[in-house]
Amino acid sequence: MAIKSDSRACDEPSSLGKRPSKLTAEDPRKLVRSELDCLIRPLLQSDEAVLWEMLYHAIYVPDGAAPPEREVVYHPQLAGYARDWGRADDSGFLAENAASREPLGAAWIRLLTGDSKGFGYVDDVTPELSVAVLQEYMGRGIGTRLLAKLLEAASPDYEAVSLSVDADNPALRLYERLGFQTVGTTGTSLTMKKTLGTQVEESGLGVDPGREGVEKARRT
Repeated sequence: MAIKSDSRACDEPSSLGKRPSKLTAEDPRKLVRSELDCLIRPLLQSDEAVLWEMLYHAIYVPDGAAPPEREVVYHPQLAGYARDWGRADDSGFLAENAASREPLGAAWIRLLTGDSKGFGYVDDVTPELSVAVLQEYMGRGIGTRLLAKLLEAASPDYEAVSLSVDADNPALRLYERLGFQTVGTTGTSLTMKKTLGTQVEESGLGVDPGREGVEKARRT
């Protein structure tokens, strides 16, 4: 969905342990409204269980459609996005509620080659990007902050990143503004690629991708 850009939705890990006195953990959703209430940190090998959950939430579900069964993430073409997380070439970030440490969203990249090729595959040297924000936390800028952090971190190691997004997904506009270009189509899904190190339009930071671009399992 289109939202108003909120660059203060998440804070960096240095804010860990800082909690504004006017808010409590009684309603965790309130805690992402202040820049000190949400932190973004690197995804660790120990976060694999969280990543499986985020993979499920990354599946695009059109309005009015029933969500897939949770077991769908174990389909071979989906499981590669999370299984055995922590390889040398894995990179990603997790957004957490700074008070409760509840996961709010994640963005990550992974090289998927050979039999493990994903839906956004373009070549063996371009990692595929996935991003998800829990439904109840969409519209707060979390997804855009995760993407910005991940693209910045990936730039020294990769020339480009790719993703798969449904043509009807509102997040498509954000990816285009971030510099992603369509390089292929499969059914209703677009394969997009962004060359890293290119300038990003600030106007692109206005849509929270939410359930994005592991666009996959509803067609399996």
